Amino acid sequence: FSHGLILKHFLPISVRPATSISHEVLTIFQQSKHPWFVSAPIPRPDIWLFLPGEKVVFKKSNIEFFGTVKEVGEGGCEVKAEEGLVYVPFVSLRKVIVPGDYIKVLSGPKKDTTGLVAAVTPRLVGIIPDHSQTRTLWFDSNTVGLTDSSRLVQGNFPWKNVKVRVMGGLYSNRTAVIKNVHPDGRGSLQLSIFIPSLHHSTEIDYTQVVECRYTISPHCIFASHVP
Repeated sequence: FSHGLILKHFLPISVRPATSISHEVLTIFQQSKHPWFVSAPIPRPDIWLFLPGEKVVFKKSNIEFFGTVKEVGEGGCEVKAEEGLVYVPFVSLRKVIVPGDYIKVLSGPKKDTTGLVAAVTPRLVGIIPDHSQTRTLWFDSNTVGLTDSSRLVQGNFPWKNVKVRVMGGLYSNRTAVIKNVHPDGRGSLQLSIFIPSLHHSTEIDYTQVVECRYTISPHCIFASHVP
């Protein structure tokens, strides 16, 4: 064993360079913090996909740099940054995704899923899918990409006019209708809701509501006319 990993020896004639690595195996290598992992050229994880023009962030001497993918190579990307063109290995790149972006999953089991980004972590993005479930779906940020958000302007964006139940705060247990969704500037999404029983509009974090179709409360039944 070495750094928690099983160390095996092979003859050079019996192996060949890998063109990709599974995301699960990459995670194990990263968690091991093996010194070989720091210096060895790691191939692109099989579910990661980078495209020219995408915004990315990478670290150099513990300082973050932002740039745009210029070209995609076998082991990394040529990135246009403030300091010029730099070559960055895949494992050092993260796509720049922020709450409020409209994205499409480019690879993996849920490929082609689209939705509105509700939250982000250093490695993951949480989205509200188009089928309007309140449950946030999480994806590796390097498996998604920005896509056409014109459909949101056409009135079909996730949660538009969806009936929900407020689960906490001043309006707890009140039934409301979502009128708008937008980033709150703190890494999450804010909902503009209308509460028919009070004839009142307010703002609330998206985690504070549940769609009426997922509750059995009689309070979720009300007249359909809202402003």
